[in-house]
Amino acid sequence: MAYIGKTPTPAPLTSSDITNGIVTGEKLNADVISSQTELATAPADTDEFLISDAGVLKRLDASLVGGKDFEKISTAKSETDITTLDIALTSGFRSYMLLIRMFPTTDNAKPNLRLSVDGGSSYLENSYYWGHLNINSDTDSDPEHGANEAQMVVSGNHGSNVAHGGYFIMDIDTSIADSNYNSYNTCSWRGYRMDTTPSFRSIHGSGVLFTSATTAATHVRLFYDSGNINEYHYTLYGRKA
Repeated sequence: MAYIGKTPTPAPLTSSDITNGIVTGEKLNADVISSQTELATAPADTDEFLISDAGVLKRLDASLVGGKDFEKISTAKSETDITTLDIALTSGFRSYMLLIRMFPTTDNAKPNLRLSVDGGSSYLENSYYWGHLNINSDTDSDPEHGANEAQMVVSGNHGSNVAHGGYFIMDIDTSIADSNYNSYNTCSWRGYRMDTTPSFRSIHGSGVLFTSATTAATHVRLFYDSGNINEYHYTLYGRKA
């Protein structure tokens, strides 16, 4: 703008210089969102969104957005032999769902499970009660069970062909009540494994850690009763509701 005389001293624009409600969508640059720093992880419950509520701008906490009751916690994959696979059950969830496929290094090995209630410093080796069915493709059910044992046995052995392994969906409930109720850390699972021929087996089981009634499990340990874990791939989800 041209001036007669001395040019006025530039002054920064302040909020008081703009009348409320006059900035429209056309005044915003197209990259007003994409130019911002990326949030590379899932939003925390305290993160906020800007939303139009019937034409009125409002702030919305991420905790109110659908789908937050069920969150992905961790995932891992390895083809290196290990003796045990320890998985942390991140706090803040009532229960967990573990999707896992793993293979043994030794024929005729049974997958086992133990729980820790002290942050993974130790894993309890007593008071496990469990039972499962291995439903064969030839209709044989092969039930197994145990009481007050050192671990839960997830399924019968994997036959004499380690290449087949097994796949399991495990529900781990740590929603401990209090000493007035018989509420314990429990596990249930379903899945399949293949045998020598190979023969398909549908697996269904459940178990309970019949101790530490007021202490929620913090970690789960998976291992075979003989040999190592040759390969595994898992994803752990947490459920808040």
